[in-house]
Amino acid sequence: MQDNINLKFKLDKIVTKVGLAVLALFIIYISYTTLYSNPMKKKLLGNLAPIFQTTSINKTPFNLSDVVGKKVILLNFWASWCPPCRDEVINLNQIGLRVDSPHFAIVALMEDTQPTIEKAREAYSNFNAANPINYPVYVDSDNSIADLYGVKKLPETFIIDLGGNILYRHSGPIEDKDRDMFVAMIQQIMY
Repeated sequence: MQDNINLKFKLDKIVTKVGLAVLALFIIYISYTTLYSNPMKKKLLGNLAPIFQTTSINKTPFNLSDVVGKKVILLNFWASWCPPCRDEVINLNQIGLRVDSPHFAIVALMEDTQPTIEKAREAYSNFNAANPINYPVYVDSDNSIADLYGVKKLPETFIIDLGGNILYRHSGPIEDKDRDMFVAMIQQIMY
């Protein structure tokens, strides 16, 4: 009788360990497929950036095709309600000041889904009062441009070379530790 109880106890331990191992493998698989094998990331990097048209926060028309081939582009997706976006403004301003070239442009796409351009301008104005922005801001009020680029979380930044190819994708805010790397990368591909 005691042997049966011990055998049952040992089998229960083995089943539990196997179950935990299977669960761990499943979590690793899901993590890998969502973080590293995103087909949109593979499709974009090294390929031509999707072209889009929009307007600036001041209603000036903008077409990415007018800039591609003339400038290295830092394309930044952000929103006024996004705390990490607030944190990265100073670093984007610094990158713009340090690169300071007619062959470089920051294109910031505001992802606030406001019902009107006036509401988007109001959200931008409030954001800019607290976090001054020294680069042009454009509107992607329906997130259609973000969808073209596979943006899932804000902020997200892309570097587009003079040939219009996406060379780099950065998820999350550009932090102080990232600033020098961005400046060096932009300067290297600009000349």
